[in-house]
Amino acid sequence: MQAEIHSLSWPNADPRLAEHQAAVFRHFSLPIKQHFARHDHGSWMDEILTHSQADVVLFVDNDCVPLSRGAVIEAIRFAIQHQSFLGVAQSSNHLNNGSHIFAAPAFLAVWRRCWDELGRPSCRPSQRSDVAEELSWRAEERGHAYRAWYPGFYHHPSHEGLWRLGNYGHYGIGTVFADRVFHLFQGRFAKNVDLFVQVCDAILNDAFCTSGMRSCLDGPEAAQG
Repeated sequence: MQAEIHSLSWPNADPRLAEHQAAVFRHFSLPIKQHFARHDHGSWMDEILTHSQADVVLFVDNDCVPLSRGAVIEAIRFAIQHQSFLGVAQSSNHLNNGSHIFAAPAFLAVWRRCWDELGRPSCRPSQRSDVAEELSWRAEERGHAYRAWYPGFYHHPSHEGLWRLGNYGHYGIGTVFADRVFHLFQGRFAKNVDLFVQVCDAILNDAFCTSGMRSCLDGPEAAQG
């Protein structure tokens, strides 16, 4: 079985994101192909899934890193063993009243044959779907089981960085999913990139912990307090 890991960075992205992401993947001896181009995210994912020769494709946002080598191996193994896909849980609050929780492209391992069997749903946004959300919709409609890793902790909310996750709770800037994956969100802000650098450095020094972070199960009032 073959697996590939892909990440996309636009040319105007803070270079520290790609640099520190690459360092974390090297630390875990995991090969990642970082693409640097101004591509539409969903169209880029469609191209990768169409042309890749791998059995499993793992997509990782440029502001997202695993907390261990085992997290990546676990995601890929799930996709292979269940002939399905696994991603971090997300809901798009501008669609469907934020009620649809799906496996998001920030960290998404896809068994390519599953994508084929589901009719090759496009990862591009639509009237009912955010990027790659259609994959989860299609699986649900056809009774095909997939997995989503839910958030546990996040660093802080911001003026545009606190989101509701269905009826589960909230997530925000610097979210840890299932104690396995860290996703920054809003990497266009320098303050947030500073946090990403700090987290990556902690991972590289085997010193990352969630101490002092906010619980995703706390209400928004607690999060803003």
